[in-house]
Amino acid sequence: MSRPDAPTPTASSASVLRRPVLWAAVAIAAVAALATALSYLGGFLNPDGNARDLPIALVDGDAGARFAGSRVDLGADVVAQIRAPNPALGRRVRWIVLPDRAAALSRIRADRAYAAIVVPPDFSARLVAIGTSAVAGRAERPARLEVLTSPAAGSFAGTYASTVARAAVDQVSRASSDRLAGLLAPTGARLTPAAAQVVGRPVEEAVTVAQPLPPKAGRGLAPFYFAVMLTLAGVIAANIVHAVVDLLAGHSEIEVWGRTVRGPDLGWTATRRWHAKLLVGAVTAVASGAAVTWAAVGLIGMGTTTSALAVGAFAVLGVAAVEAIALALLGALGLAGSLASVFVTTILGVPSAGGVYPLEATPAAFRFLAGWMPLRYLTDGARALIFFGQERPRLGAAVLTTSLWLAAATVAGTLVAHRLDRRDRLQRRHEVRLDRIAASPLPSDGGTPALAGATASR
Repeated sequence: MSRPDAPTPTASSASVLRRPVLWAAVAIAAVAALATALSYLGGFLNPDGNARDLPIALVDGDAGARFAGSRVDLGADVVAQIRAPNPALGRRVRWIVLPDRAAALSRIRADRAYAAIVVPPDFSARLVAIGTSAVAGRAERPARLEVLTSPAAGSFAGTYASTVARAAVDQVSRASSDRLAGLLAPTGARLTPAAAQVVGRPVEEAVTVAQPLPPKAGRGLAPFYFAVMLTLAGVIAANIVHAVVDLLAGHSEIEVWGRTVRGPDLGWTATRRWHAKLLVGAVTAVASGAAVTWAAVGLIGMGTTTSALAVGAFAVLGVAAVEAIALALLGALGLAGSLASVFVTTILGVPSAGGVYPLEATPAAFRFLAGWMPLRYLTDGARALIFFGQERPRLGAAVLTTSLWLAAATVAGTLVAHRLDRRDRLQRRHEVRLDRIAASPLPSDGGTPALAGATASR
């Protein structure tokens, strides 16, 4: 069978530049680029300036001591000194006073504190011993403040909190040195070099890693990248499922190497196609979630503190939720839904996920969005499963919110499909009326077919 001759072009390629719709598309592309730049760069370029209320715990476990016939409690002075307003820190840190070291460990392991400073029971006794020994010409070991760190809190959060805690220890050491020097000056004691060195720096830090990282943890970024992979897998799967189901149902066509491919028209309604997409999407979510987990844990060797099965189950839920969101947007907006799904899940999701920086170090707008964006909860859930073992902080909220996104997207997609079916039914009824009018015989008096039909119906 011969192909018909192709139509002869009647306008040059440059003529499209005179079409307003083209410039509207250019404007949309520019706005999308601007939004992406503002989202990513605005969310990540100034974490120190954006930092607000990073939680660091304080524990006063000092048992006190007696000096010159009176009781001294230098641990309470340390806590008061650290909590005092500090212009250098401003509002970047929120100090949380806890009753004991166990409470501080619990906070850190629940990811509700990024570091802690613990005053040990012998703190006052050690400082008193430094002073009395210096007068006697002996050098005592410096007193210690324990700094509990949490690399699992993330690269920025853990490092920043540890730096602040260590700076606070240095501040306490300088203040303690000045106090000891003031007490020793009236005695006229001549200090040995070793004793003078201890008096010059009477307080040291003792660092304890309270929440270590498993192997191949990407310096605390592994959960975030894992969540991003789940998000991308969901968006990609949704686009594939949407295109393939519509193609097989004969609802749309695709062009491959200049050849148009279209399936037979099955007569499926939008609702039936939506149900098919949900079914295929569920299978795709299981396959994609399992593939991402196998690649991360099995092939690359990402360390986890829980079973790979638990990580995989959460991965399937995450892919399913993102896939449902993207499918609902594709069903409502068509091709524009693909851009909208990327915008919702990724462009706005990455800066508000709390993955690279904690939410306390992001602009206020992204802290607000964090309460809604699915990627934030995927990151929280992945961090709980990969880093925090049995504690699993925020895992319940992550599973609940991700499930709600899945349910809401499913309901929204169903409503969109019903709306499209209703529109199609009304359109078909209108076409049937027009066909009947066109097929009606002309009345003998020359009236219109519509009037004739109306007269006959009476």
